[in-house]
Amino acid sequence: MELTLVTGCERIYTCSGDILHGHGILVGGRVLGLLAPAQAAAVAAALPLTQVDATGLVACPGFVDMHVHVAGGGGEAGPSSRTPEARLSELLLAGITTVVGITGTDCVSRSQENLITKVRALNADGITALNWCGSYRLPPATATGSVQRDLCLIDSCIGVGEVSVSDHRGSAPTPHELATLGLEARVGGMLGGKAGLVHCHVGPGAARLKPLRDALACANGDLPITTFHPTHVDRSPELAAEGAAWLADGGTLDLTCGSPACREVLRQYREQQVPLSGVTVSSDAYGSLPVFDERGQLVGYDVADPSAMLRFLQGMCLEEGWPLEEGLPFLTANPAHILKLPSKGRIAVGCDADILLLQEDTLQLQYVIAKGEVVKTPDWVRPAMKLLLLLASVLAVASAAAPAIKPPTDPASQRWLETLTSSTIHLYVKRSEGPGGLPLLDLDEQRLAKDGFPADVIAYLRASTDSANDMASKAAKAAAGGPAGTSAGPRRALAATCSNSNIDCLLAKLRAKISSAIGVLRPYIPAGLGRMLNDSVPNGRFISYVSWYIATYRVYYVGRATALMTEAVKYAVKAVIGAASWATWGIVLVYTAIPALVFWLTTVQSY
Repeated sequence: MELTLVTGCERIYTCSGDILHGHGILVGGRVLGLLAPAQAAAVAAALPLTQVDATGLVACPGFVDMHVHVAGGGGEAGPSSRTPEARLSELLLAGITTVVGITGTDCVSRSQENLITKVRALNADGITALNWCGSYRLPPATATGSVQRDLCLIDSCIGVGEVSVSDHRGSAPTPHELATLGLEARVGGMLGGKAGLVHCHVGPGAARLKPLRDALACANGDLPITTFHPTHVDRSPELAAEGAAWLADGGTLDLTCGSPACREVLRQYREQQVPLSGVTVSSDAYGSLPVFDERGQLVGYDVADPSAMLRFLQGMCLEEGWPLEEGLPFLTANPAHILKLPSKGRIAVGCDADILLLQEDTLQLQYVIAKGEVVKTPDWVRPAMKLLLLLASVLAVASAAAPAIKPPTDPASQRWLETLTSSTIHLYVKRSEGPGGLPLLDLDEQRLAKDGFPADVIAYLRASTDSANDMASKAAKAAAGGPAGTSAGPRRALAATCSNSNIDCLLAKLRAKISSAIGVLRPYIPAGLGRMLNDSVPNGRFISYVSWYIATYRVYYVGRATALMTEAVKYAVKAVIGAASWATWGIVLVYTAIPALVFWLTTVQSY
């Protein structure tokens, strides 16, 4: 087990009632110790470990987001409006280290099997991922045929959700149906050692929370009010008022942090002195945000962003004046307690080592530690495993760059090769670090042989990964302007280059022009396009995107190539609208469009 020691924290917000000053945090997979400065120095001298200097930073638990459409959502405007899957890097940049995945409106093309597989992938990528079984409609969609079996037999399943009430997209469940579902989830939770909640989407309908009240009455006192955990309760003032009464009666509820009303509802709840320990805040990330008129016709559409979690905390504490120790529990301790995840949501010895390090004055996220591993630093964020380890892209580029590498021709060997899918390749190919922190691929030949893979398949995989590593090293050298391992390494060297004052100045001008242009054109821009134009460049993603992309494998990811083509188009549109200079066009072409086009032609076409 690798050890990491975080030292020099200005404050550690444990979310267990304590605020520690100047302490260190020793972590493996879990929190191993909260150390006074002298103890931390002694441990650092005695043990081989990685140190993280947190001077000027504050530590808090990683966020627990109980409402994320990890396998995508949407679809209200037809197949083209289906939203994308969750991306690991975006979750980490938002400080989310635990997610609970849901399906949503679409329970036809968004299956439980797809959801569970995505949850497994996120767990393999290094964060904690769980899931709700079910969907908007009843009977609930399950993987095993029943809610109780899902809760007992599927480790990641913790309850049922999101079941829709007071919404025309639901199935108008009766009180008896909801009560029966609540009892089934409750017993399934008992048998499986899970929370066994029913996470309910509350729509804009006039009934609001009445269906849940009626279900409790139908159960004749056999269901506690905490069985149902309604979400989107900040949707309207009337619903928020019912939410206050729900909390006063001992219930729990969830607010959507991307909503403009979220902070106002919390302010009202605090003034009304309702129990805030029953309130959670989630992002609804990757879900659609449709707007319907009074006739139920779709008139607007947008997509929720996971970064709303971090923005919510910054807004609450920096703009609304909430102390950090009061704002954090909505994202950490409260959801962990309600979901019965005792190792989450707190920094305490024995808890999972999910820790965020934030700039003290701005609450900008600097480091993320998930399951004891540093997965985000100020200039790097871990890519998803499908970007690092997807075998098809490695083999495609290797064969394109090295024609001598040929796949096995024996039919039996080809069948063995086909078993290496994106969900199993991580068992045999691991991420390692070369000189200067360069991410490389490490093939576990012994395990391949132990599992019966033929020698010609192993030789082919060895040659392919060696070729891919060689190309990655060359790309990093070119990006860093020198041999890998010089100075601070290619990743940091490139990050510094992309953050220098010249580019900062240029990008600042570009952001200003784009913001100005969007302000003028906003009445004429559809909601989705307006969000796209206003999202990436003004908040600084351009620099981090460019530095991450060039420093890690510019040459060989099929999935990333498709994303790059999309990014190139987006930045081109921004440049046109902002009337950017030729220098800006040069940055766009050099860092996105040209590499993406070359990569597309050499890799995707060969694949």
